[in-house]
Amino acid sequence: MTASPHAMQFGPKEDLARRTLSLQWAGRAPVHDLFLNDAAIAYYAGEELTLDNAEEVVYRALSQAVDCTRLEIILPHSPGTERDEDGSVWEYERWTTWLKEGPVRTYEDYRQSVRASAESLLSDWSARDQARLDGLLATHTEAKTRLGDVLLMGNFFTKAGFMALYAPNYLEFMGYLLADDPELVRLALEAHTHKSVQLVVCHDDLTW
Repeated sequence: MTASPHAMQFGPKEDLARRTLSLQWAGRAPVHDLFLNDAAIAYYAGEELTLDNAEEVVYRALSQAVDCTRLEIILPHSPGTERDEDGSVWEYERWTTWLKEGPVRTYEDYRQSVRASAESLLSDWSARDQARLDGLLATHTEAKTRLGDVLLMGNFFTKAGFMALYAPNYLEFMGYLLADDPELVRLALEAHTHKSVQLVVCHDDLTW
């Protein structure tokens, strides 16, 4: 069983963030941010940002400026377009990624996709789930090594609330689904909750 977070030893910035999340006043509000601005990154890192040094410089800037940040650190891209195996077409700008063409083309395809995803999440913990968790924990460990005294926050498997229904670009379809099929909406939200609880219950020895 993992010890209480407050029984562990953290640096002052991570401890501040954790205490705030536990509704304990620790003297000031923690700073949580992502850096998607070249000038801000250069200021805190003490070095101009390029595509070649991005990984080192972005992490250094975050470690200097914030108390907590998102697990999925964003790095700049070379502008361009890529096509995935499922046919999705992604367009990259320096700091943004856009899904220009997804595998789901129609509302009925979308409904089937939501149901299939929910049924998959409602399954028992599987070898595939474990492999995915192992990969995410490796990413977490590497990021913590780079960031030092910064709390990393993020979803490991599931999406919170309606993010389960509109990501990455199906906001219009989600609006129809809320009116047409509330039972499928309930199923999708329950499925994400189920997998999140499963992660916690099955792996309560994890040190976050």
